[in-house]
Amino acid sequence: MCEIDLAAIRNNVRVMKAHVAGGAGLMAVVKADAYGHGAVPVARAALEAGADMLAVAIPEEGIELREAGIDAPILVLGGIEEEAAEAVAAHGMTQVVFDEARVRALSKAGEKLGKPVSVHVKLDTGMNRIGLRTAEDVQALVRLIDSLPGVELTGCFTHMATADEEDRTGTLVQIARFEALCEAIAQVHPGRIMRHAANTASIFCYPQIHADMVRGGIALYGYPPVPGVSGLMPAMRWTARAVFVKTIAPGDRVSYGGLAMPMDTAVRFQGAGACSCAASARRFWGACAWIRSWWMSQGFRMRRWVTRSCCSARRGRIAFPQRRWPPGFTQSAMK
Repeated sequence: MCEIDLAAIRNNVRVMKAHVAGGAGLMAVVKADAYGHGAVPVARAALEAGADMLAVAIPEEGIELREAGIDAPILVLGGIEEEAAEAVAAHGMTQVVFDEARVRALSKAGEKLGKPVSVHVKLDTGMNRIGLRTAEDVQALVRLIDSLPGVELTGCFTHMATADEEDRTGTLVQIARFEALCEAIAQVHPGRIMRHAANTASIFCYPQIHADMVRGGIALYGYPPVPGVSGLMPAMRWTARAVFVKTIAPGDRVSYGGLAMPMDTAVRFQGAGACSCAASARRFWGACAWIRSWWMSQGFRMRRWVTRSCCSARRGRIAFPQRRWPPGFTQSAMK
């Protein structure tokens, strides 16, 4: 069973906001079903605690929030197929853009629906994923956006690749590139737009890039992005009952992949994993074992939503767990 503590989500929003510099807003990242915590309840809790905006990975995630009655600004971080442009426009979401084809598709959708689609231009300053790298390419796309009906430039952003590392060199290079590309946009676009570059680690380590908005990801769920961050509370508690205990000899291997035990080891198997009480599950796979007080799991799981007093409404959900291995173990016990 997985319990989600929405009071912890609200606490973590407040912790991040306390570190934000210069009056910047906070964008709560709730992609991938809020990292498996449940997008709708987490989004509501984050907004209640003061988040200003939400971020998702794909339009379908934003549509789920809209259909749940959440009307806060939503940024779709990933690239979309051109056919999805109308859905983005119809649900009032802001779309990330980085090429002409998607801009034109969004323009047509906005014009058809009679309301402009808000877009943020993605700037590649060193992550080397989606985004534009040169001032010339950025200015060309901005000019295109400004020339088309049905689409409106409201922001630009980048993503830091190494803000959680001790070596600050790469991040400082990215900051300089971001500032230069923002200046290139200002040269061709009238009026101010939202700028955001700070990911979770940057919230705590790089106040100089908090700009207009910061994006809170893993810290929203209670995981410190860098050492020394205090006040965050884990929002997820995963529990299961033991169904079998056995002792295995040195050299014996456990489960798929065969994790070898170096000594006589008590292995406790948990009631989670394949086909465990999941009538609503489309499929279950994997197994779960507790080895010397550490849990390891792979597969779908059931969860319920709880407040700190564990008395909120409950509903079953399915989510991929995050694999975490015991200290000192480098070989996966399950594949």
